[in-house]
Amino acid sequence: MTDPQRSQSTVIIGGGLAGLTAALVAKAQGDTVYLVERAAAIGHQWQTIHSPTGEAFTQGVRIPEVSAIPELDALLFGNLHNGKWDVFQTALKEGSIFNNTLSHVCGCIDAALLPDDPFHAGLFQLLQSNTAPTAMHPSWQNAAQQIQDIYGHTWADTLYRPLMKKYTGLDLENSAVNAYKTFIPQRHRIGDKVLSDRLRSTPLWAQKIAHTTWVDIGNSFGDRFAYPLHGESDSWVDGLVEKARAMGIHLLTEHQLIQLKTQGDTVTHAVLKPLATTNATPFDLPVDRFVWTLPTVMLYPMLQWTYQGTKPPMRDLALIYLTVDGPVGTDTFYVTDYDANNTLFRVTFLNNLVGDVPKRPGPNRVVAEVYGEWNTPEERVAMTAQVKAELNRYGLIPNDAPITFERTDVMKNFRPMYTPQTWAETETAYHQVQNNLSNVLLTGRASLTAYLAPQVFREVYQVLCDSSPQPLRIPAVA
Repeated sequence: MTDPQRSQSTVIIGGGLAGLTAALVAKAQGDTVYLVERAAAIGHQWQTIHSPTGEAFTQGVRIPEVSAIPELDALLFGNLHNGKWDVFQTALKEGSIFNNTLSHVCGCIDAALLPDDPFHAGLFQLLQSNTAPTAMHPSWQNAAQQIQDIYGHTWADTLYRPLMKKYTGLDLENSAVNAYKTFIPQRHRIGDKVLSDRLRSTPLWAQKIAHTTWVDIGNSFGDRFAYPLHGESDSWVDGLVEKARAMGIHLLTEHQLIQLKTQGDTVTHAVLKPLATTNATPFDLPVDRFVWTLPTVMLYPMLQWTYQGTKPPMRDLALIYLTVDGPVGTDTFYVTDYDANNTLFRVTFLNNLVGDVPKRPGPNRVVAEVYGEWNTPEERVAMTAQVKAELNRYGLIPNDAPITFERTDVMKNFRPMYTPQTWAETETAYHQVQNNLSNVLLTGRASLTAYLAPQVFREVYQVLCDSSPQPLRIPAVA
């Protein structure tokens, strides 16, 4: 299977967005590339599901966001202004729920909805703090210490503590540093626009205080968000897969890595097992460069290493897909629920994605996301009913609006919720691999820093370019 015209073989494990990006970059560097994925399709969460009547649903908020690295964006997007993309010049319309109140104008927590005493005490403590949300202090042992230093103890206890318990099941003292940042915005709305604008003129406070509405952000996003004009986000991923094939990338779907062979500090071969054929014979792929995009702990058995750490607590993700035959009660694209008494994490209104084209036609497609743990069908049914009741309560879906399609998917053990101990062990494992294997690159879900899609794009690009520093050859098919 080796291409004799290529000087280097790169094997990539994991066919999600990180793996697909790595494959495109490695091929543009001139490598023979093998992308290995257990599932039958590439793309993971960026694939779309369809109702029996043809409505398409993304798995929550799935909007491609450019990396701002021109040659990488040329690989991933091509020309954004070729008539195939809806390019957004403004921020996506976000809403929020907090303290039993729905906001259609801002996706951040409206701290002004707190009772007067915790609101004013918390704002005073925030303004007193000289610590930016981007700071990292070696003295921080957990998220509680970090949040208290940045925002003060009042908002740490009234805002962050109950929300992190809702989303992760962990107390702040038992949550790793930075764990809150993927759930809770780093800026908070304080109600008064004049005061907000005045405080935001100070760079430090601008990192902690939000614009009063998403309109205030203006047209500062440029071409940051893009969406296929025809189809859903899977049409973008499908286009990337077609591009990968056209470039000569070997897409080994329904294959499982079962072992890595090493010589000294170098991985020399990846042993793969085909999954689509019963009793298929494993085979070796030669490896010059090995890219791992899954959690680092999962790499240890492939190397016949013993992992000394403990598994972090895992959280399931439930996705509730609804087709609503009637209007919804918001013009926002998505609403995040910061009310600790509710079940909902976030709800996306796919028809409300409005950029350079009008509101998308057809029945309203709604996707609700919930973090938790559900072990029985009865628990899933009860959770779905609770989510629909919350959507009704806030008028997001009117009580009398017919729901013509409903489906609940639960992704078991979807996301690790790191404690200080398990995060320290994960860092140790990451560095052990990096320090002991010269040709193994860790990125994607193995990353210690990148989570959001554009961060993943940039990290994958940087990791591969650092490994093989040469200009990318962008093919005509890009």
